[in-house]
Formats: sequence, structure tokens, C-alpha cells
Amino acid sequence: MRNDLFLFIGIIIFFFVLWIYSGGPNNPISFAGPYITPITDVGTTQVGYGDTKDFGSANDYNSSSGGSFLGRWFGGDTGTNVPAADQSSYAGKVRIDGGNAGTTDLQSEYLILHSETDAPITITGWQLKSTKTSSQGVIGTGARVADKGGVRSSELSPIVLPAYGEAVVSSSRSPIEDSFLETKCTGYLDENGSFTPSLNHSCPDPVDELADQYGGTTKTYDQCYDYVSTLGSCRTTFSDENSVPNSCQNFVDARLSYSGCVSSHRSDSDFYGDTWRVYLGSTRELWRTAGDTIELLDATGKVVDVYSY
Repeated sequence: MRNDLFLFIGIIIFFFVLWIYSGGPNNPISFAGPYITPITDVGTTQVGYGDTKDFGSANDYNSSSGGSFLGRWFGGDTGTNVPAADQSSYAGKVRIDGGNAGTTDLQSEYLILHSETDAPITITGWQLKSTKTSSQGVIGTGARVADKGGVRSSELSPIVLPAYGEAVVSSSRSPIEDSFLETKCTGYLDENGSFTPSLNHSCPDPVDELADQYGGTTKTYDQCYDYVSTLGSCRTTFSDENSVPNSCQNFVDARLSYSGCVSSHRSDSDFYGDTWRVYLGSTRELWRTAGDTIELLDATGKVVDVYSY
């Protein structure tokens, strides 16, 4: 019995000496717990036993509500990883930033592409494609200054996404035939609510326009001022045409309109916005109401980003 006790104590001493010789408390594995490679916080690079693994940032994880996930290698319904050979040089520079892909209304179906870089990027020739149904749409050309009706193909040009700008990519046809860049005047095009989502309604202030451009008499100016003060931004509708003088009606028709606004402000330094309205021209919904995965492909067919919902 005593010999067994001495043998047991001897074994403990042997392993203690071996532990001290291998680094003792300074060895990282001493506090690794049950894991061969300790789990570290998100945002750090794990260094330990085995291969190095970069856990990225909190944005590299797919959410259960769907989202853009190129480079998100963990969990969720993100499908398979995108091989490096299939990734575009624009990956990480443009991402799919949500939208309304799950609707059953063609006119309301859209995705948003957002630039993550300070350099302009030409997106004409890029594709959006469902990996589930193979439905797809190709981004064509557009007008930097929209026309209020009629195709102006001679004035269309490649769509260039501005630095940190975005493109609202609708599946349907454009209400004005063309894809176009929003400006400080395009809100006038949406007076009847024909755009989804609504256009930017930050047109020049009607009262400021009156002060700068009215050509009538002092008396009619005061009457026109009272009327113009009741107008909202990007609105031209007369509630009662008989309540204002002809010179005021002429001013509103000529200046408080889309064409009048463009004529007056096209040379302004802040005339152009940073949002494109892009239309794929489909006659049917392109994306599933749920459970779809959409790839954004560059002009060479490489994967820029992937969106799942």
C-alpha cells in the first residue's frame, strides 16, 4: 500500500517537472480551457495552435433577417462561399444594401446598391441574378438629366455610381422611359407619386424662386407671394387659378416646374445628386417573395456581392 502511494506521488512529481520544463504558467495552452484554439473576440485575428483564422468584424456575420454577405463565412442561409477566383475586384466596394425584393408588386420591387468607396464606379453591364430561379436583369445606360417623357437614347450614357452614392435598381420599366440620376429638380417628376420609393422632394424653395425670378408688378408680386407660400416643395398645382393673376400663373408654369427648375439650376454646384434610379425593364417580378439569394455580378460575370433574404 505504501509503495503504491510513493508511486502515485512520483508520477505527480514527474508531470509537474515536465510542465515546468515546457513553460509552466507561461505556456498559452495552460489557460486554453477545453479548446485547442481559444475563441477570441470578433474583430481580432486568432493566433494559437493550428491555422490562423481572421474572424473579421461584426458586419461579417449574416443576420437571420437577410442581408449582404460576401465574405461572411459563418452560419445563416448564406449558401456556399464564393471562391476567390469568382470574386470581382469590386467586391467590398459595392454592396447590395437591402430594398424591397420580396414584394408581389412589380412596380414596388427594387434593390439598392451602395458604394463603399470614394472613387466613381461604372455599373452599366452589371447584372443582378437569382441563384434560386436564374431570373436576372442587366443594368443599362441612363440619363444624368432626366427627360419628362420620351426616349432620348442619343443622350444616354453609362451609369457611373458616384463616390459613396447609391443606385435604386427597380425591376420594372421607368415611368419616364429612362434610368436617370436624381437632381435638385427631379422631385417635380414625382408630383403624382409614380415612383417607388419616392424621389427626393428637396426642390428649390418656391418663395426663393419668386424673389429671384418674378417679372410682374409689385402688386401682383404680393398676390403671387401669398399663393406661392402655400405650395409645398416640388409642387405646382393651383388650388384656384382665379385667385392669382396671370403673371403669377405664368411664373409658376415657367419656373415652378421640372423643366423650369432644370433651366434655372442646371449650372448650380449642387444640382446633381448621388442617387441613380435604374430600371431593368422587366414585365414581371424578378425575385422570390422569400427565400431568395441574389448575386450582383460585374461586367465580366465576377461576383461583387450577394444578398439573401
